[in-house]
Amino acid sequence: YESVPHLTANRQMAQIWLFDLPSEHASALGDPNHETILPIWSPTGELAYYDQGSLAYIVYDPRTGDSMHLPNQTGLGGSWSPDGRYFIAAEISITPLNTNTEVGVSRLLRYNTATGAAVDLTRADDVEDVTPVFSPDGSLIAFGLKYLDPARCPLGRHLWMMSADGSAVHPVMTDRLRVDYDFAWSLDGSQLAFVRFDVGAPTSPPELWLVNADGSNPLELVVGGYAPLGSEISPLLA
Repeated sequence: YESVPHLTANRQMAQIWLFDLPSEHASALGDPNHETILPIWSPTGELAYYDQGSLAYIVYDPRTGDSMHLPNQTGLGGSWSPDGRYFIAAEISITPLNTNTEVGVSRLLRYNTATGAAVDLTRADDVEDVTPVFSPDGSLIAFGLKYLDPARCPLGRHLWMMSADGSAVHPVMTDRLRVDYDFAWSLDGSQLAFVRFDVGAPTSPPELWLVNADGSNPLELVVGGYAPLGSEISPLLA
């Protein structure tokens, strides 16, 4: 969990703590002089969190005490593969769009948590890829994509899909005036719930949507809904 235990450098600094249920003892992880955020457990029992001071995700194994550093300049939320082998997260870097313009490009990096090796799944300099989430069987990754070049740059960011190796990239939703985010898979991998925001109507509330993984049957469920959980998607909605 995240906690703010003390005041450091004239600001409150969040840190990741572990609470041991048998002993009822809590202890902080990592460097006490670094802010640490975004804890997420793997299905196999490792904990990933972001260290603001090290500019890296830390993968910690509480059974052995071992840690692996995964360098990342941005520190956005990530996702584990179902087998615990990979951790995927976005990283923003500055890239020339043309001779006169630089843009911040957000790439999806897939880390091997055993070796620390990172693979760039985005493989392009004119897109912004964010919020990746592995499917329950690990074969697909749902993510948000926005084009950055002027000819194709929409106002929104849409739900896209790729294979786990970065191939077969394709859109699932295409509305140019919507931003799609908070992707949550159904347990069988057949559907995704997500939140949509209409950038053409900025005072409108967010909407909770459901769509089949192949892009068919998009359905608006709730106006004013957000933060869907994959485990809460009933198979009766299929």
